[in-house]
Formats: sequence, structure tokens, C-alpha cells
Amino acid sequence: MERLGKKIKKLLEEVHRIELCQKVNVQAAQIQYVNSVIMGMAQYLQTSICSRAYHAIDRRVNNAALAVWKKLYPKRYNSMQVPLKVLCNLPDRHKGYDSKTFAVWVEGNWFGITYAFITHSHYESKPFDQKMTPYTAEGRRRYVSYRTKHKPLPCDRPSVNSPSDIAISAYAKGRMNFEYYMNREYAYSRDKGKCKCCGDAFSPMLQKNCHHVKNKLPLDRINKVPNLVWLCEPCHRMVHNSPIPPELNAKTVGKIMKYREKLKT
Repeated sequence: MERLGKKIKKLLEEVHRIELCQKVNVQAAQIQYVNSVIMGMAQYLQTSICSRAYHAIDRRVNNAALAVWKKLYPKRYNSMQVPLKVLCNLPDRHKGYDSKTFAVWVEGNWFGITYAFITHSHYESKPFDQKMTPYTAEGRRRYVSYRTKHKPLPCDRPSVNSPSDIAISAYAKGRMNFEYYMNREYAYSRDKGKCKCCGDAFSPMLQKNCHHVKNKLPLDRINKVPNLVWLCEPCHRMVHNSPIPPELNAKTVGKIMKYREKLKT
């Protein structure tokens, strides 16, 4: 508990740093960093009996945020407590939660602090398939089918946006604006963390890019979720006219050519 106390103390220091940020996008960047710390602590505690620890984190972070928002927005801090489910950041994590948190209004969206208690153990909705085993070909096939078709991305996954991404959006004058960084989070969940061309799952070894399907659309349309797809680095280069290896399978080549054609429209 002493170690947890020290971690919470450092977390609260990060919450108070929001008060030092002058621009709202920079406040959002610091909130993003605070959220990454909260989620990291929550996942560290996840394997233990963690309910009391989660509520200790949430209670103290909320009290610190109250003090910060009172100083930043003395006349309207109460109205800046909004339900988690309306936040534009970490939408999968916050979906369906009515608990209120402190947030800032950034370009028409609420961007706020997450809660540790959302990180919890997930139980299977269906009975375990006894035939799903790594020791037989049929068992391995069942496992692959289960993982690819029935398992969504975990809600507790880290955001695809870093705090620096959010901060940079404050100075963006083109398409890489705040809307782009928020909507690519939705697109990543829709694409299930996989390349839309080759279907490979992203990892530290497989770099990824959020691609504009039609990159000549006006600014008010170009960053909408339907116009964003996630591609691995090799496929992204090929969509932008890098040579296609002759050994690449026909299905992947077909998808690459489809996105090439859409770039021309």
C-alpha cells in the first residue's frame, strides 16, 4: 500500500500540472498523459483484489481535478463535469458509463479524465469451448476463428494517440487537426487493430498509419471516420504507389489497388 501511495502522489502531481497549461489543447494533452498513468496503474493492479485500490485512485484524482478546475474555470467548473460516455477520448473505454468526470471543451468535443474502476476482469459470455486446444489442428482452427471473429479489441487498450499528438493538433492548420486525432481512435476500433489491406494485426514490429481514403476532400469532410482506415507501413507505401512485390497475394493486391483508385477521386 505504501508503494501505491507513492504512485498516487505522483499521479496527483500530474493532475495539478493541467492547471499550468494555458491552451485548451495542451490541457487535453496533459489529460491524455494523466489517463495513460491511471490506466497503467489500474492494469498493474488488475490481477489482485483491486476494487478498493481503484476507488482510492479515482477518489483522490477526482478531488485533485476539482481543485484544478476551480482555479481554471471558477465560474463554470460544475458544468464541466460530464458523463464518461460523452467524452471523445478513449470512446471504447468510456462507452455506456454515466459516472461524471472533469473535462475540457476542445473544438466541439468533451475531452476528459478517465476512471481506474473501468478496468475490470472480463468474463466470457459463452461457455468455454472444450475442443479449442493448441494440441490439435481442429483446436487451433477453432482458436483462430474465435479470436478473429468474436473477440473485439479490449476496452482497456492504450490510446493510439500520444499526449504529444494532442498537443500538436493545437497548431495544425491542415487536415492533421484535433478532429483527425479523435476520429482515428474510432477508426482503429472499427478496423480491430488490423491493416485493412493485408489483415495483419499491428504490433511494435508492424508499424501503422491512419490513411485518408480520399485525400482531396474539403477540411470539414476529410477527417470523418468513414474516410479513415488503418494500414500497416508496407501497405500504406504501396497504396501511395510504391512497387508491389510479385509474391504478394492477390487479395491484398486487390485491396491496395482499390485504395489507389480512391485516392484519385
